Amino acid sequence: MKTICYATHNANKIEEMQRWLADYAVRVVGPDTFNVPLIVEETADSPCGNALLKARVGFAQTHMACIGQDSAFQFLDLDPQDPDQPGLYVRRKDGVHEMSDDEMLTHYQRLAHRHGGRLMAAYLDGWAVVDETGQEAVFQLTDPKLIRAGEFWLCESAHPVRHPGWPLDSLSLDPETGLYFTEERPDEIQSCSQRGLARKEGLRQTVAFLVRSLKLQRKKAV
Repeated sequence: MKTICYATHNANKIEEMQRWLADYAVRVVGPDTFNVPLIVEETADSPCGNALLKARVGFAQTHMACIGQDSAFQFLDLDPQDPDQPGLYVRRKDGVHEMSDDEMLTHYQRLAHRHGGRLMAAYLDGWAVVDETGQEAVFQLTDPKLIRAGEFWLCESAHPVRHPGWPLDSLSLDPETGLYFTEERPDEIQSCSQRGLARKEGLRQTVAFLVRSLKLQRKKAV
C-alpha cells in the first residue's frame, strides 16, 4: 500500500481524494498526520502554479509523493478585470485575510447581492504532483466547452445544508436542474445534466493524471 500526502489541512478534501482513488492501492494523508504546518506563499499567477508550490512544500516536509491543488473562481457575467472577480483569491479576502466558511458565505452573499442576486460562475482547478523522486507534473482542464458546461449560479440566497470545507456549495445552483450543490443526489436527472456530465469528465481526467503521475497500481482482486 503506497502512502501519499495531499497538501491541505482540509480533512474533507483528503477524504474526498481517498474516495476518488478508492480503486487503487494507496492511502491518502495530510500534513496534519505528521504534525507539520503547511505554510505556502501562493505567489504564482495560475491555479497550477500555486498547486505546484503546495506540492513542493508538502514533499519537502514529508519526503513522500505529494498532491497539490488550487482553484481560480470566475464570474462569467463580469469583466475579467472587475474588482469583484475572486480569481485566485477564492478564500482570501483582498488577497490577504483567509476567510472561515461562515465568512465566505457572508462575503459572497453580499457580492451576489451587489449584482442583482446571482452571478454565473465557474471554477478552474489546477493540480500538481511531486512524486517520491522529486519529479513534477501539473494538470488543468483546458477544453473551453467542458469548462463552460460546468458553469453554475452563485446566489445571494443560501441553502440551509452546509458542506464543511466547501461553503460556497450552499450558494451554488445548477442552472439546468435547479438544485443547489448541497441538494444534489446521483439521480438520473442530475447525472445527465450538462454540469453533471462535465464534472464526471473533469473528474475522469483528473484521476487519470493523478494515477499516471503517482504511478499508482489498481488493488488486486480478492
